[in-house]
Amino acid sequence: MTVFHRVTGVPVHSVRLIHTREAALAAPRGDIELGFCGRCGFTANLAYDPDLSDYSEGYEPTQAFSPAFNRFHKELAARLIDRHDLRNKRIIEIGCGQGEFLALLCAMGDNRGVGFDPAYVDRGDGPAGGRMTVV
Repeated sequence: MTVFHRVTGVPVHSVRLIHTREAALAAPRGDIELGFCGRCGFTANLAYDPDLSDYSEGYEPTQAFSPAFNRFHKELAARLIDRHDLRNKRIIEIGCGQGEFLALLCAMGDNRGVGFDPAYVDRGDGPAGGRMTVV
């Protein structure tokens, strides 16, 4: 695999509820080393350390309760759809959480999507009205 992006010391959790500044500063950090296979197209974080991940108490899988975040999400989806002509396409999102962003890309661009996230919780409402599947 060919490494095309490296970042060190990145916070491991993006949706963990942390109640103090001290706890946030002490939160686990890891590295990102994105590798790409030119034969099959597989992309992975070659530096991923599963021992750093913890989807237990304090994990909040959505930011959709924030009106400001929802505005940001919609504006970002619109920009990506326009910039990359994401209309009538099949979109894959790795680390999709509850699938809110992928659902926007599907609805706003008339796309179909597949999301992957180990912490996804199926609430039985069918993500994005059947336009997407989450694994």
